[in-house]
Order: sequence, then C-alpha cells, then structure tokens
Amino acid sequence: MVGYRYESFSRAIVAEWVMPRSSHAVRGTPPAVTPSADGAELALVDGAASGDVYTMTEAARLKGVSYHTVSRAVRRGKVPAQRLGRMALISAEDLRAWQPMRERAPRKYRRREPNPEATPALLDLASGERVDLANRLSSLYEVLHGAAAQLSLSDFLSLLADRLAVGLDFKRVAVWGIDAATGRATRLAAYGKPFGTLPAEMALADLPVDWHILEGREAFVVDDLAGIGIPTHGGVLPVKQMFVAPLRVAGDLLGAVVGDCEGDPISLSPAQLGLAQAMTNQAALALERARLRVEEDARANRLAAILENVGEAVFAADAGGHVTVINAAGRDLLGIGDGAVADAEQVADLVGRVRRREFDGRPVAPDDVPLVRAARGETVRDRRHVVVRPDGSERAVSVNAQPIRGADGSLTGAVAVARDITAARAAAAQDAERLVELEAAAARNATVADVALALNAGSGLPTVLRTAISRLTDLLGGQTGAIFLREPDGRMVGRVGYRFPAAEIETLEIPAASLPNTETAFARRTPLFYAYDDAAPSEQVFFDRWNFRAAMIAPLIVNDELIGAAYVNYTAVDRRPSDDETRFAGALAAQCAVAIDKTRLMERMESAHHRLLAVVDQLPQGVVIVEAPHGGVVHVNRAAEQILGVALSETGLAGVALADADGTPFPPGADPLSLTMRSGEARYGETLTVSRPDGSAVTVLANHVPVLDAGGRIVGAVGVLQDIAQLRALDHAKDEFLSVAAHELRNPLTSLHGNLQLLLRRVQKEPERDDEAVRLGAILTQSDRLARLVARLLDVSRAEMGRLDLEPSAADAVALVRRVADGASGLSSVHRLVTETPDRLPVVWDEMRIEQVLANLLGNAVRHAAAGEVRVLLDEPEPGRVRLAVRDQGPGIPETAKGRLFERYYRGGEAAGTGNGLGLGLYISRMIARAHGGDIAVDDAPGGGTVFTVSLPREVAPPAEAAGGRRRVEASATA
Repeated sequence: MVGYRYESFSRAIVAEWVMPRSSHAVRGTPPAVTPSADGAELALVDGAASGDVYTMTEAARLKGVSYHTVSRAVRRGKVPAQRLGRMALISAEDLRAWQPMRERAPRKYRRREPNPEATPALLDLASGERVDLANRLSSLYEVLHGAAAQLSLSDFLSLLADRLAVGLDFKRVAVWGIDAATGRATRLAAYGKPFGTLPAEMALADLPVDWHILEGREAFVVDDLAGIGIPTHGGVLPVKQMFVAPLRVAGDLLGAVVGDCEGDPISLSPAQLGLAQAMTNQAALALERARLRVEEDARANRLAAILENVGEAVFAADAGGHVTVINAAGRDLLGIGDGAVADAEQVADLVGRVRRREFDGRPVAPDDVPLVRAARGETVRDRRHVVVRPDGSERAVSVNAQPIRGADGSLTGAVAVARDITAARAAAAQDAERLVELEAAAARNATVADVALALNAGSGLPTVLRTAISRLTDLLGGQTGAIFLREPDGRMVGRVGYRFPAAEIETLEIPAASLPNTETAFARRTPLFYAYDDAAPSEQVFFDRWNFRAAMIAPLIVNDELIGAAYVNYTAVDRRPSDDETRFAGALAAQCAVAIDKTRLMERMESAHHRLLAVVDQLPQGVVIVEAPHGGVVHVNRAAEQILGVALSETGLAGVALADADGTPFPPGADPLSLTMRSGEARYGETLTVSRPDGSAVTVLANHVPVLDAGGRIVGAVGVLQDIAQLRALDHAKDEFLSVAAHELRNPLTSLHGNLQLLLRRVQKEPERDDEAVRLGAILTQSDRLARLVARLLDVSRAEMGRLDLEPSAADAVALVRRVADGASGLSSVHRLVTETPDRLPVVWDEMRIEQVLANLLGNAVRHAAAGEVRVLLDEPEPGRVRLAVRDQGPGIPETAKGRLFERYYRGGEAAGTGNGLGLGLYISRMIARAHGGDIAVDDAPGGGTVFTVSLPREVAPPAEAAGGRRRVEASATA
C-alpha cells in the first residue's frame, strides 16, 4: 500500500509537472499492437515516437502480462528503467525489445491478450528539468513520509542519505551526529562508498575537517576543499568539492550531512539546495526527536526506578481504565508477584483480585476503591480500609487518589498512592494500651506522693491511713478496704476502714491464729492475693460476713518490723491485681508503715519532750531556749523568769535589759544568747548583769550553747543562768566548812607528825633498820605536805576575812623567779618566756605564796595572750622595795575591766568564755601581795599588751608576838 501511494504520487507529479507543460511531450492515439506469433510480440503503431515512456502498469497492459512480471523484470535488470522516485519508467524501445518468459504468476495475474487501448505515458526525455523537479519532489515526499511513519533513527537517516543521493545525483552521502558536550562525532548513516578511512566514531578534534564551516544554518557546496585547509589526498577526502548541510535545531549544532560525486563536479541549482535543506532539516528534527526521546526514556526510567523503590504503593491507570503503573510496594501490598499484572490490564480486574473491608468488618464496594473513584474524576484523601491479600493476611492502608487531566482539562488517567499503616495502627493500639498503663501508673504514683505529702504535712495518722486505703482500694478495683495494726501479742486491731459500715472496723480485734494467710504474707513480706477457696475457715467467716470472694493483703513493714496489714477486698475472683498493681500495693503499704512508725516516734518524742521540760522547770538555774533564725523564745523555766524579772514567753529577748560584766549594755540582737544562736559558738562562764523592771540588778554567771539538728545545722540555742549571790552563799558555806575541817584536821595531823618524828629517831638509832627509816622519812615528808595543803584550804576563807598566815623566810628572789618560769615553760609551745633578773637578790618572803602569785600571773599571760614573748622582770627600783613585772603581747585589757579584775569571781575579756576557774586567781594574788605589805597593779604595756606589776618590801619580818616565826597579817580586800 505504501508503494502504491508513492507510485500514485509520482504519477500525479508526472501528470501535473511534465506532460501538460512540456513543449516536447506528445500524447497521440494509442499505438497499434501487432501480436507476434506467440502472442508476446509488442509492436508500436503509427504515431508512436521513439522517446515515449511507459509506467510498469501500462507496460504490463501493452505486453499482456501481470504487473509483478514487469516489476520482477525491472528488478532483475532485464528491462532497463528510469527511476522517478519509486516509479519506474520504461522507454518504448526497451519495452519492444523485452520478451517476457512463461508466465509464473497466479492465474488471475497471468498473461493476457495485449490491450491496444492502453494509453502510454509518453514523456519527452528532453524535459529533464521538469523530470528532475518531479524526482526532487518525490524524494522530499519519501523523506517526509519516513519521518511521519516513525521510522527508527537509523532507518530514517539511511532513507535520507539514499534520497539525497538519488535526488542530487551524489555518489556517496554520510550523516554525522555531533555531541558538543562530549566533543565526539559519530557516523549515523551513509550511502555509497565511505569517505576515506575515517572510523565510525571519533573526537571532533580528530576530524580532518575544519568544523567552523558548519557555523551557518544553510546547506552549501564547498568548491575548493584545499583552499580552506582541508586535505584532499591520503585516502581521507580525495575530492575537491563537497556538499555540506549543518543539522541545527534552535541554534544547536546536532550534526552534519556531507556528500560528493566521487571527484566529479557538483552543480546544484538553488532549487536543489532548497530541496536538500528541506530534507536535512528533517534530519535535524529527527536527531532532536531522538535526543528528546533518549532524555524522555531516561526520565521515564528514573521515574520508574523511583516508583519501584518508594515505600508507598503507587497505582496509575489511563483514561481507558487500563493499569499503567503498579510498583513493587503496590504488588507487595496486594500480595501478587512481579509478573502477575498483565499489560493493559483493566483496573476493574485488578481491583477484583483482592478483598477490601472497613475496620469494622463491612466490605468495601469496588466502586468505592480510591483508584476507581479517581478514574471517575474524584479526589480522595486518606481513605482508610483493610486489604485482604490472597494468602489471607491483612494490611491496613491509607490511600490518597486523584485524577490526571490534560492541558485542556480532559481526564487522561488516575493515580493512587497507598501507605501501609498496619504497623502504625498496631503501634497506636499499643500506645493506647501503654497510655492506659501509664495513666494507671501515674495515678498510683500520685497516690504514693499524696500519702507522703500528707505524712510530711503533719496530717494526723487517721487522715493519712484513710487517704491511703481509699486510693489503694479504688486503684486496685476493690470494693472495700481496711488497715489493721499488729499488737505485740500478734492480735490484729482495726484502725481505719473504707466502704465498711461505720465503726465496724475500728472496733474489730482478730487473733493472729484466725488469719493464716495474713501470717503467710508476713512471712513472705510481700503482698498476697487469695480467693475464698484458699481461705481458712476462720477467714471465710469474714468473707461470708461481708460477701467477699477474694482479698489482697499488703504487709506494713518498717525497719524489718511487721506493724500491720492493708486489706483490699473483692466481690469477684476474676479481678486479680497485675504485677504492677501488686508492686504498687507494696509501695503504698510501705508509706503507711512509715506514717505509723513516724506517728509512734512523734508520740515518743512528744512524751520525752514533756518529760524534759518538766525537768528543766524544776532546775534551780534559769534556762532559756530560743529557736533559729529569729530568736523566738521556745521555753523559759520558772528560775529564769525569777532571775530576769520578766515573762519571756510574752516579751521575748527584747524585754530583757542585759549588760556585760563591765556594765555595758548589749545592743539589740548582740546579747550572748543571740550571738551563740547565729554563730554556733558556745560561750561559758560569762558574768552578766540583769537589770530588772523593778530597778534591781542581778549578776549572773551564764553559759550559752547552740542546738544543732542531725545534719549539724543550727536550729536554736540554750542559755543557763546562775545567780552569783547563790554562788557566794555556797562559797561562804564552803569556807566555813573548810575552816572547820582544817581546824579539825590539824590536831590529828600534829599528833601524827610528832609520833612519826619519835618513831623515825628510834629507827635511825638502829643501823639494821635503815630501810624502815627511809620509809618513815617519806611518810613524814608527806604528812608535812598534807599539813601544808590543809593550811592552804584556809587561804580563801582567810582572804575573805582579810587574814592570811605568812611564813617568811630568807630566800633568793632570782632563784624563785627562775624556778617558777621553768615550771611555766611547759604550759605552751607557742610562747617564749624571758626573764630579766640580777645575779642574786636576797629577800625575806613567804616563798611558797609568792611562787603562787607569780605562777598565777604567768598562767594568765600564756592563756590569754597571742603567741609570742612573755617577759618577767625582777629588780629593786628603790632600796628596800622589790618589783616583779609580767608583760605579755596580748590584746590588752579594756579600761572598764581593769577596775574589776581583782574582784572575787570576776572573769573579764576572753577569760569569760574559756570555762577555766571561777575568777579567784587575781583576787587571792592581791591578798597575798597585800599580806606581804605590797600590792598588784595592771597597766597597758608600751607597744601593746598588758603588764602586771607586783610591788613587795624586800624583807617581811614576823611580829614579835608571832610564835615560830609565823606572821598573821590583817589584810583588807580594798586596802
């Protein structure tokens, strides 16, 4: 049929362009035919010109044979023919000379009688210009038809090369493709012999052609290749002229067509160049279509690869309802194999392969499938249902679908994307279950926290236990609940109940033997769940009484001590607590146990507190207790209120007028008790003066200590006040006792001493009893020492009465000073004692008492002065007067304190907080100095520190009336 169209077109061209317009074409009467003897002879009749030509159809009619016989003879070269496109024209001479062989064609095509009526197509071959034009138009038509017929690129370019060669009388033609991106050139088609020895593919730089000649757009002929630097020998391009046609689309060079006549001159008219340009334009378009097709195929392949590997199932159909796309995820979703989808399968058939149902079990109608709905023009969003695959497995899916429309809005197809949400739905279900579990766990934790909060907030034990048992019962799904406490004898006593009739639990006592499952829970120390059938008869009594069928027992344990149990009761056996609920019951029971233990502890502490306050209230000393940080009075006993003269519980510390030992009032908040509360530093033996509201003043000896909690934090302070008047009364009683005791002891000591002396003399007369003599000497020495100690017991009372007994004797003051300094050097490792004395200074003093004075002064210097030097000076500033001076490098003594230093019981400065002594050392020292006829003074040392100076007469002679050299001196405390 294609050949027929081409021949008809060619004949039309001949009829239109050659015959009517040729001045040489003559169409006469049909020639007369004279049959030959065998009927095959064709004779031209009169009027037939020798230049006439016939088509193969007319030749078959004239010869009386079939068209196929003529065509076969032309193809085999037995009948010369001139081509006009695909039409063959046979001259009258060649037709006359041809003798057809025996007919082999089918009967209906066999040789017939010659038809003299056949009209020959007489052409004047001199009208070559019109014939050539017809040939060109025929060649262009073939090229256009080849492009329209969607030939492959190779076939189309081969057709183009062939038609160019035929139409332009080229002996050879080559079509080259050029890829500017890669710099390569490829020979795509050729006609005739090859151009030299060039390979089919090469780099542009290797081509023996200067490709700048392709910069134009039109086809042209290069008349002199050598003139533009292109070699024409060496087997490369052995020609001088060449036809060149660039193949361009939108300005891009895609290739070129070259042709020549194997060295013959090329002569092309403008019309022929135009025909060549039209034909090569088709080649350029074919190359562009091929390039676009490659890109489109690449895009399609990429899209197919992407769709094949995406996680969602993708389905697509065309306007005819045929499935065009189903990717791997889609095949897996439907449970079908890779080759299970036939080409152009209908969507309805694909939908029918699997069942679909709603989540509630109702089937999904085929018309409701998203892809089917999209094919009708609907848009579907998040359509969820279940796909039942052929193997029975199910997949939950969420599908989005929409129609595909063309540029004019017409429906061209549909696409659907399905997402497998099976795992997501399962996870959501698990999340929902987990959420329920978490909410239950949160409620359980909140219950434990609420119980702990109620406990820490100081709520009463019944409130805490009622909160705990009600929440425990509700969260464990029980109907009733109760908490029983265990008595020391094992009895279980009801404490609180939940949803029980009023007062039934609080009055219930159950022997331990009646609750064997409770004892089992106690032994295991974990919650226990048991049903009616597991209960002992003694327990079933309570089950029947309140219609229980099961119960949970949670032991209350604290510090490994069983103190009770919590019960949750059920009316049905099927509500068995989970493991989490069992652990929760144990945790809440532990909180209840802590609450009970804390309550008991608080009761014990409260009882101990009341007992302590009762003891404090009975103390003769005043006791004041304050709490940190503001110093509020917590407790004050009766003795303190009597000493202070105010009710501290009403006024607080601000209502007390308090001064130090020197009479200086304390600023607000700077009293010793407040300082101890803030600093945590204990203060002992401070002498304070209390000014009462009635105008009287009381001197007290005070001790202040901080109160710390278990973590060492200051929570308050305690002050203990003792009236010094009471101490003085006691001291007076002591002095009287010591005076009586000393007098009573002197007589037996004197008798003992005399008898020991007599016994020692007797033993010393017997040499063999030397050992006994030594022992008796030691006993006598100790009795002397005991006598002296008894005498010293009387010093304080004698000093109070202004009378001291002295025993002056000759002594060396220098030796005395050095002896005392040596003894004091061991009191401190950070002080250095220095003595300044003459070589010798004879004196008459009570040596032991002066040693007592000097030792007291040195001890005070070491105790109260900072590390450094303590210097002792001994000299005779004027004849008959000796000076003993002790100088330290301490902080000095305030002027207000200097006047009271030598008072009895006075302790000033840092000495007040040391707790050492009762303030009698300087008092007795001054009494001893005055008994010697001297005195003690205190001053600031030059450069800092304090200096105590003892001034004594060099000799103290006993009065004439004193027996045994003993001198009784009347001394006044104020002398």
